[in-house]
Amino acid sequence: DVKKVLEIPRKERKQIFVTNMSVYFADDIATAKFGGEGFLKEGKRKKTTTGMFGMPRGMGFPGMMMPGMGMPGAPPKFALKRYAKKGETGEEVGGAGFVVTIAGYSPYKNIGGLMDPAGVENDPNKWGVVTRLLHLDDIVDGNSPFKLYRKAEIEHFKLETGEVALDAKMPVGVGIEDTKSKKSRREEIDEQILIDPMTKEIISRVAELDEYGGEEIDRSGNVVYKVNDHWFRLDVKFAWRDAPEPNY
Repeated sequence: DVKKVLEIPRKERKQIFVTNMSVYFADDIATAKFGGEGFLKEGKRKKTTTGMFGMPRGMGFPGMMMPGMGMPGAPPKFALKRYAKKGETGEEVGGAGFVVTIAGYSPYKNIGGLMDPAGVENDPNKWGVVTRLLHLDDIVDGNSPFKLYRKAEIEHFKLETGEVALDAKMPVGVGIEDTKSKKSRREEIDEQILIDPMTKEIISRVAELDEYGGEEIDRSGNVVYKVNDHWFRLDVKFAWRDAPEPNY
């Protein structure tokens, strides 16, 4: 229900929207590499200007609203990758498991606190996405066959976040493109933006306007922006307890 969603200020909505996901099996997760290289791509901020009269001038989790965890805009892309091979010595270092990449965005004001909050181990009500992945036994049935692998090591765990912006390197499939018009003293500017496909709210970073309707400039001569949503990319590995032996 869009009306009910809009009753909650966007930055207060504890939601994540998954736009891409990659999962593949590895018989040795210690040496397996993360996939989903194409999840992040460069964007370009485009503007077109017209005269004032339109004449062209050059062409849920509990407490986290996780039922709202959806895939607006482009459908999620599930990529099945190849099997990762053992190291040259053939030594089983980490055992079998799965290598997972999840990417998307969130309207919540504190993306870090939503994904991987610090110091909340003893308070399940404050757990984030990663905290829950660390406590699969508590969430599932007390006997999950999977365990998050070596979160403290960057080659096995990585969380990236950033501002949603057309000129930013961020996951593909975030929002849908639209145009926002704004007027200055001399011309009308059409600014390309990204919007939420369900609520039509602006999710990308946009320039603040001054009293004359133009872009607000700070003392250093830089444009002042209003930050809206944030994107995320999460790379994790899961060890598979009691995994069947590979049949080579």
